[in-house]
Amino acid sequence: MLSLIVLAVTLTLVQGSAEVVRITLDKSITVKEGNDANIECHVKSHVNKTTVTWRRGDTKLTNDYRMTIDETLHEENEEDNTTTIISILSIKNVKEEDRDYYMCDVSYYHDAVNKTCYLRIKDRLAALWPAVGIIAEVIVLIVILFCTKKWGSIKGGRGESYSLKTTADTTTDNPPRNEEDIRLRSINT
Repeated sequence: MLSLIVLAVTLTLVQGSAEVVRITLDKSITVKEGNDANIECHVKSHVNKTTVTWRRGDTKLTNDYRMTIDETLHEENEEDNTTTIISILSIKNVKEEDRDYYMCDVSYYHDAVNKTCYLRIKDRLAALWPAVGIIAEVIVLIVILFCTKKWGSIKGGRGESYSLKTTADTTTDNPPRNEEDIRLRSINT
């Protein structure tokens, strides 16, 4: 009878191990190139011996001249017996090659859970490219209009586009030469 009770407690601990530690981490963040990136990993744990590490791919990250890991014990809640840990991975002066998945890895007892965050790097000149595109379009349109105007002046003599002339237009272009022309033109109009 005693062995059944112990077995039930062990199963409960194993089944509930997924809820022992909860990680909150953004799926992705976007930072302008040259700025600093801060990726925050919030860990709520029911276990006293919780360790937080950061990884990039298979590489464990440590403090260096550009990357620092700051881990603070934020709060201990005695009501539900939890501890909240905030671990911040800071990357100074981010570059294009820093774009990657960063993993917050939380270890406790013989188990571990993790979540990843994708760091997106926005180009410094990203806001400039749409303006450059618009200016290029305007320049191309001006060149096209100038070339068609020039082509029309070579072809038509006055740079006018080709159009069909009506009989009323021809009366103003060609003055009458004699009375018969005047009579014919007045009948036509």
